[in-house]
Amino acid sequence: MEKSKNDHLETRLRNKNLRPTKARMRILELFQSPEINHLTCEKVVKTLLREDASIGQATLYQNVNLLADEGILTRYTGPEGMLLHDAMPEHHHHIVCRQCGNIMDILIEGHCENLKPYPLSSELDMSNWKVDDVVLEFYGTCPDCV
Repeated sequence: MEKSKNDHLETRLRNKNLRPTKARMRILELFQSPEINHLTCEKVVKTLLREDASIGQATLYQNVNLLADEGILTRYTGPEGMLLHDAMPEHHHHIVCRQCGNIMDILIEGHCENLKPYPLSSELDMSNWKVDDVVLEFYGTCPDCV
């Protein structure tokens, strides 16, 4: 039997004990496009409603949030403070073009876990903090805007 191009998406859903519903599959398919990434929930819903009006708006919003809650989509705060979603499950960072706003996924040479935060003031104590995640963003100008 020939494997569907979306079998890996179904597997990701089933690994989280989620059914591969039409709405969930369409959301994940949208993020498979190399040009489509780092979207607000609103942009996901508008794009999918334009393509297929048979899925309800509330259903799409609920499923974007469910996929993010389950770790299939990643939520992060974008450069303008907007809550964005990303479908890359591996730990990564971003570089953002200050001109056009293009965001690219990047890896950082070295180990983020070796970064150690320290307080700006010696009067503050960080000894009881446990760091469980590091998010770095780089800003610059992309090749299209140079």
